[in-house]
Amino acid sequence: LGTHLSGGSVTYLACAPTGRGVRRSRVQDRARFGVWVGFGAMLRGVMVVDPTQHSILLVGPRVVHLRPFFERRRYRVVAVNKGVEGMAALDTREHHIVLLELNLGDLTATEFLMAARQAHADVTFLLIDDQSKAGQIVKAMQAGLDGYLATPPDEDRLFFEVERHLAFRGSNGVMTGP
Repeated sequence: LGTHLSGGSVTYLACAPTGRGVRRSRVQDRARFGVWVGFGAMLRGVMVVDPTQHSILLVGPRVVHLRPFFERRRYRVVAVNKGVEGMAALDTREHHIVLLELNLGDLTATEFLMAARQAHADVTFLLIDDQSKAGQIVKAMQAGLDGYLATPPDEDRLFFEVERHLAFRGSNGVMTGP
């Protein structure tokens, strides 16, 4: 599927086979990759994955404030303020997605990703931070980031991305049509 960055009403994708960036509308992306549920099903609130079967790790002093949003949707959540605490949490418990920010207090997101990717290749890493830090975001992408969301994250968009990544990983979620 590749990596994508959202900018306004357009999604930018770096396609895995060619490595070239492609610019398409989100509707075209949904149709092309078939990873997203049908738009009608999405409007009816069809859940793509079972949140009770997935664990989310939140790493960073601002990202930890997203914990109540995940708990309200019944995800298992661990939230830590520092990068070293996040590494320890990754080593002690299975997590499916790690949401982090660029500055983790004791580590940068790039340092965290370089260490975490080696030991946890099957975990999805998503960054949530200010899009004005584009240079640092690109470095984090090169270090193994799977996706990016601009702050402040829209709640629906945040959970759509989380569920899309969980479904794409081949987890317990079953893709449904309209």
